[in-house]
Amino acid sequence: FPPAIFSFDKKKGRYILATDRFPKFVLNQLYENLTYLDKEIAKKRDYGLSKEDMDEYNQEYRVRETFLFLVYAGKKEKAWEYFRENYKSKISGKYMDEFRVQCIKEFNETFKADPTYRSIYGK
Repeated sequence: FPPAIFSFDKKKGRYILATDRFPKFVLNQLYENLTYLDKEIAKKRDYGLSKEDMDEYNQEYRVRETFLFLVYAGKKEKAWEYFRENYKSKISGKYMDEFRVQCIKEFNETFKADPTYRSIYGK
């Protein structure tokens, strides 16, 4: 999950969420995660999983991970655009459309309850 970054607010005398003020740091964490993923996928191929299954899993994971990190880096519109353009599957038609709608619903429900998200976007 994307990092939550805090900074000390001298006026308030307490730490406040400041993740959106450090988008480069957040996105660097994303790139580290994706590099790690590439290494893990290479290991799993050694365990006999099919290339197609691993590629499908890798693509879905990368899109979700990139989407979340963009959101928490303060780039919500870019994140949703990226998600719409890249969240695809070999499974086409009604099933995939319903699955995508369910994913969007789950993301939005999570965001509503998340204090980090609310601190960035004020909702």
